[in-house]
Amino acid sequence: MLRSLKVIFSNQKLKKRIENTQEYYERALEMEGLDESFGAVLAVGAHAMAGAPLALLCHTLSHTAIYEIRVNGAPVGEVGLWAMIAGSYGVPLAMVAGDAAAVEEARRLLGGVEGVAVKRATSMYAAECLHPSVTRKLISEAAERAVRRAAQGSLKPLKLPEPVEMEVVYTLPYMADAVSKRPGVRRVDGRTVAYKGRNILECMSMLL
Repeated sequence: MLRSLKVIFSNQKLKKRIENTQEYYERALEMEGLDESFGAVLAVGAHAMAGAPLALLCHTLSHTAIYEIRVNGAPVGEVGLWAMIAGSYGVPLAMVAGDAAAVEEARRLLGGVEGVAVKRATSMYAAECLHPSVTRKLISEAAERAVRRAAQGSLKPLKLPEPVEMEVVYTLPYMADAVSKRPGVRRVDGRTVAYKGRNILECMSMLL
């Protein structure tokens, strides 16, 4: 199983180091290493949740295994999960760059988050994309605004009321079979399992 590769790089204009974590396989651990010492989370390369209309490569954690994830009754995608994980540490998700559907999803959930739509899907597998020279400038400017706004306190972390309930709808019943045997997990129907935990991280560790 591939683990996350953490790349640390410096920028002379920044007082503190920036850490860039790229996750290649381990489910829901793109946020590994995050804690209360961070000032903001910036997401680049985001996509919309499974089932989103006109969204490039839309899925939630898996193209094949997961049909839907719900937190406290509301469907969420990876953008929402990132915001909830970050929020559990008191850190705001300050910027989302990705396709237009992902940015719209982030704004519905987070309101004033900085968003950069670098492409607009024409189908699940095709999109009209901005030129890289344009997207670099847009992302750089949005990142600067996001960091400044987070430092000023105008971007707030997403705080969930606790306890948190998560439901995962798998694509096939056998996937729910194994998860339903874990302590505290409730089988809702053939493909759906639910868990109520102290926070979003506990729920994810039990169901994903």
